[in-house]
Amino acid sequence: MPTPVSIDISPWYEHPTTPNRDGLAVSASRAPTYTPIQVSDFEDGTVDTGAGGSDAFPGGSYGSQYRGSPLPVFEGSQSGEWVGDCGHNGNTGFTNGGRYDFSPVLGKGDKVWIKFKAFLPIGYNYTGDPFLKFLRIRTNASGGGANEGYNDIYFEQIDTANGFYYIKEQDDVPKYSLNGHHPVLGVWETYEYHVAFDNVPAASAGTGRARLWKNDELIIDVDDVPTLNTATSEAAWIYFGSFWNGGAPLLLTSISGPIIVGNAITASPSGAGGTLASKIVNSLGQNYFIDSDATPSPAFEDGDTITDSITSETATLAKANQLMYIDDLIIATETPNLVDQSGNPFISSRHTAVNFD
Repeated sequence: MPTPVSIDISPWYEHPTTPNRDGLAVSASRAPTYTPIQVSDFEDGTVDTGAGGSDAFPGGSYGSQYRGSPLPVFEGSQSGEWVGDCGHNGNTGFTNGGRYDFSPVLGKGDKVWIKFKAFLPIGYNYTGDPFLKFLRIRTNASGGGANEGYNDIYFEQIDTANGFYYIKEQDDVPKYSLNGHHPVLGVWETYEYHVAFDNVPAASAGTGRARLWKNDELIIDVDDVPTLNTATSEAAWIYFGSFWNGGAPLLLTSISGPIIVGNAITASPSGAGGTLASKIVNSLGQNYFIDSDATPSPAFEDGDTITDSITSETATLAKANQLMYIDDLIIATETPNLVDQSGNPFISSRHTAVNFD
């Protein structure tokens, strides 16, 4: 079991102005009674440098950066910027949000709760082909052996009914969120991910389970999938993002007129000519994105001028990294004392630090 961090967290709860979802009174009894193993407020690192410090992602920054105002900050003066690299020509890319290593590793019977604030700016496109990996917990064979798959939370595509799903790699059965739950762009939201590790799922008399809360509402609850492959398997680390499977979107900029969603497009000067097997699939604000399902030949390139085959309007194609922001990260392996409406222990947004100092 990892060693808890030494820090006084008695003031770590908010006093909500709305009725408590869990029915508890606003009192000192709502203060945390557990001790987290990681607290990240992103306040100690130098702005515009890698967020790999003990106050951020101590397992590695992986391209994430410390950022400050005027970029989004939930609390204090800094946050972490989580970079989604769209890759070359809109193909496979990486989302670099950092890493936390369990020390010692977790195993059968252990549990973890991971709670943080996230901000996806207006225009953020989380559509991949077919998905973008959001939160991941690596498992492997005993003693740091072979990869045995990740316990993953994925973003679904923007235009789907279910915005998230859970999957245990190598089991590979997606478990979708409740209908209608998608990230809300342009605001800070609270995410909390809980995994109980076992090679026997809770539905089969074991303890294996995975849950995801969004703004204190339980949107994924999986009890019929083993979260470890064997009784001696290990959970080694957490990735905050890591991989854009199959085709990150390319952003269209310099819009000279209406480009119609769903219309076929042509491109020059890449030499393709004619109508290519691609289209604009969605629009967020003033940003338009190439369909990542299509693979025109030759591929679209950064700097290409694209033309709507119906309206003849043009735009310039450009690689565009997708930027997400994170603040107030708490990781715990001791069971939190608050519960959701169904009685499930969780950290909850009311354990957000109001003062990390």
